[in-house]
Amino acid sequence: MRSLFVSFAVVLALLPGLPGQGAAERAREEALSAFKGDQEYKEAQRRWPEYERIINSEITKQDKLVSAGGKKLDQQIAQYELRAEIEGTPVNHYLAGRILGLAERFEQARLFFERSIKVDPYFYWGHHGMGAYFARREMHEPAAKHYQQALELNPTFAKARFGLALCCIRMRKHLRAEALLQEIIADAPDDVQPRLALAQMYIQTSRHSEAINALLELKQRSTDTANVDRLLAFCYGRVDQLEKATALYGAILQEDPKDWRSAMELAKLLMRDGQNHAAAERFQQALDSLPLGARVDREQMEGLVAELRAGPAKAVKREGVQSPEQWLEILLNSVEPERRRRAALILSASPVRHAELDKGFLRALRDGDSFVRTIAVRTVGRWWGEAEQLDDERLVKIMSLLLDDRSETVRASAAATLGRADHPRAVPPLMGRLEKEDDPYVFHQIHRGLNRLTFAYISVVMEDDLKADDLTALRRDWRAWYDANSSSYRKYEGR
Repeated sequence: MRSLFVSFAVVLALLPGLPGQGAAERAREEALSAFKGDQEYKEAQRRWPEYERIINSEITKQDKLVSAGGKKLDQQIAQYELRAEIEGTPVNHYLAGRILGLAERFEQARLFFERSIKVDPYFYWGHHGMGAYFARREMHEPAAKHYQQALELNPTFAKARFGLALCCIRMRKHLRAEALLQEIIADAPDDVQPRLALAQMYIQTSRHSEAINALLELKQRSTDTANVDRLLAFCYGRVDQLEKATALYGAILQEDPKDWRSAMELAKLLMRDGQNHAAAERFQQALDSLPLGARVDREQMEGLVAELRAGPAKAVKREGVQSPEQWLEILLNSVEPERRRRAALILSASPVRHAELDKGFLRALRDGDSFVRTIAVRTVGRWWGEAEQLDDERLVKIMSLLLDDRSETVRASAAATLGRADHPRAVPPLMGRLEKEDDPYVFHQIHRGLNRLTFAYISVVMEDDLKADDLTALRRDWRAWYDANSSSYRKYEGR
């Protein structure tokens, strides 16, 4: 009966508080009040200080073991697992799960976290472990629920509050995340992690002035001032305080000349200010330090450097010349399709990628103008390929949705991108569209993409040769092939 009551209280704790649901909210509060007044809960509370002492003493030890790695780590993990099996306490189960999670053995870690909660339903650390497990799996809703459960059990548990705030950021619940982070900062003003998370959230949501204030507060407490200065310089550039931005980037590069990202950001600011030769030098500095796999088109940037060097050292600023940030604003907010088209073309040729451009083009996939959507699809597809992330599940899903776009060029571009995905999850959406596609050009892109993905090579043809009878015959051939090989693709259907 006791376990039934605990389960009922936990379920009620997870019910969302929606407008007009006062009765449900009151029931939830009453259940939690009764839950926390229960004798077993009070007894559990008396165990918490000892649990916390043991866990905190082991955290540093575990972190060092995982950092060192090697056979000693495997031996220590085995000892933690054995201790959990023999002693069976929630703390031992949690510690075994924690070190397994740090070693990226996530499914094994989950089992120990679940056991810690089963042994002691009031063990909030176990819910924190489950939250961390789901967060690492990018499953932010179940992670948030477990962090919330930990907080229901112990409202002072700052680790769970911080985990919940990060989940809220991931789920775009920014107001809730801000409130949680502000609570943590109020309780622990010198803790730099929540201050950094708050500043980064402000940057993600384009609240750059608030980010600057948060970063200035953080800088007084952080030992990693170089990282804070990078973020500050970025924000100063976004609010047109170019002198502060360029001065900070200059100081950063003085300390670390190989910081290619800062060199690139400084070059963009100098180019905005018309300082062509200075910008070229900074772009070249970035090129000289580019690591393998950097998401930068080296050839385009080299061409830009040559162009800047060939021009005057100081360009005369002309009215109407837009910065990349202004073109992005036009792409996302202009009511004039022609201006959005021009912005899409200009930005798609950018030799420099950054998160704001990525997000901008992903948003442009929903533009009302088919030309803008087509440019966005091709740009995302090109950048996606450069980053070698063509099998990314989320982007496969986006391109799959675009297969049903009303524009033939958008559908064809989405099909061509999926055809380069090199992952079986791209096959089911292409097969689904093949069944109903009547446009020869789009059909050809789907057909070619399927051949590239599956190596089936069914009747390679050109779109000019495709007639209605050909489409019917190819659909039949592909359906027969897919039915014969469906075991490799069924698990990706409908995802």
